[in-house]
Amino acid sequence: MPFVKCDPKKELENELKKDTNLKQYCDEFEQQYQLRKELLEIRKKKGLTQKEVAKKSGLTQQMISRIETIGGNTPTLDTFIKYANALDMDIKIQARI
Repeated sequence: MPFVKCDPKKELENELKKDTNLKQYCDEFEQQYQLRKELLEIRKKKGLTQKEVAKKSGLTQQMISRIETIGGNTPTLDTFIKYANALDMDIKIQARI
């Protein structure tokens, strides 16, 4: 059987079109990735260490690390709000239009 070259990006796009659950999962993962990435960037821009954020928030350094880790545990809403408050952030929800 001859080797058939495939385009992984095209294959994934085809699978996402066929499987709406997979598409939803990928979209949600992307949102979490972007949120965690932004949180990490904000913390670093403020010049804070995980340990400092932990102290300000009342969370442990390990919990801060988990929040910032891509693919890590999803924090509870309480934990997320404590983290955001420690960075002096406002949380706003905006409807998609």
